[in-house]
Amino acid sequence: KEKKYEVNFIHPFITDESDKRIFLTKPIPFYKTVEILFHNPAYVYKKMEELLKSQPDGVFIATVEGILGTTTMLACRRLGIPYTLAATTNFAEYFSTYIAKSTHNFVKPNIDMLQTLSNLLYKEAAHILVPTPTMQRRYKKQGFPDTVVWPRGVDNTVFRPARKGDKNPYEQLD
Repeated sequence: KEKKYEVNFIHPFITDESDKRIFLTKPIPFYKTVEILFHNPAYVYKKMEELLKSQPDGVFIATVEGILGTTTMLACRRLGIPYTLAATTNFAEYFSTYIAKSTHNFVKPNIDMLQTLSNLLYKEAAHILVPTPTMQRRYKKQGFPDTVVWPRGVDNTVFRPARKGDKNPYEQLD
């Protein structure tokens, strides 16, 4: 029997019916090519509750450490919607190192505090997707048993460069 799924994406650049952005974004200082949500968390939380009122079966949160990810997680918890998180880096170590380097060691975040914050964010996830078995062991050691290895990379049997004579796969989307 064929199953039908509806997939919706919520991201910092989402627009309303009039094609106006719902959220304000700004480039990260010292990392201008990446924009982050720059909005009042209470406003973002209210918007997330509105967007989740359809009670989806589940939610995937790619980056829980930002405003959008954290407010989505909080809205899911309040509404009883299970959610899965992606842990693609060791956020506490990465963020601490990045901030220290980008400020020439003027600002040195407390890595233990960041790790505690990460643990609070991840604690109620239905699953945590991790890129490697090593990260899976690390998360299990921290008390997160529901980890799933979700390796990085591309399935080159499905995604590959076009070969001479191949039809344009995007023609069917017009």
